[in-house]
Amino acid sequence: MILDTFTPNTPGWHEARRWRVGGSEIGPICGWSHYATVTRDSLMADKLSGRATDETPDMRRGNLLEPVILRWLEERHNLHLDPTASAATWVHDDDDRLLVNPDGLCQTDDGLVLLEAKTTSDRCKERSWGRAGTDLAPLAFQAQVVWGMGITGATTAHLGVLHGATNGRPDLAFATYTIPFQQRLFDFMRRKAEAFLAELDIIRRGK
Repeated sequence: MILDTFTPNTPGWHEARRWRVGGSEIGPICGWSHYATVTRDSLMADKLSGRATDETPDMRRGNLLEPVILRWLEERHNLHLDPTASAATWVHDDDDRLLVNPDGLCQTDDGLVLLEAKTTSDRCKERSWGRAGTDLAPLAFQAQVVWGMGITGATTAHLGVLHGATNGRPDLAFATYTIPFQQRLFDFMRRKAEAFLAELDIIRRGK
């Protein structure tokens, strides 16, 4: 369900996320961080202090290029972004501590379709990228997509990536991956999130 609509990186947006687990956080909480500086411990410290997670150059690049990748995904899959659903902050129907700010959501006759946008300098096997058109994306990204699907109720998800090379060969281009919903993975991540939030609450009450 929709919690509210916040302008990204405003005080209200940060406060809504502070005591919840978001899509970009569930991977690190499970030990699958895509960024070495973002870990379960660093997220815990940031939430306790109220300090926003530091934006790395890779994160900044991804944020700036996100609209371009989403536009490509729309064209590639013949979809149209729902501006209201895409801009909203969503929480799980049964537990509003589980949150996601989707990159994009599209309304179709078959239900919601989730779009996620990523960038990488090299879409290579060493970084766990499989062949385009499959579901073989890095685990941290798969986790984020499945988390978003579990919270929004999306029935399909497409992960788009803009890459500077493929297995070391320069070729600035787009690739798309279709990620299925995996209930067992979502349930596992939910347990990890609940444990993280329980520990966070104990530390908060002990301060």
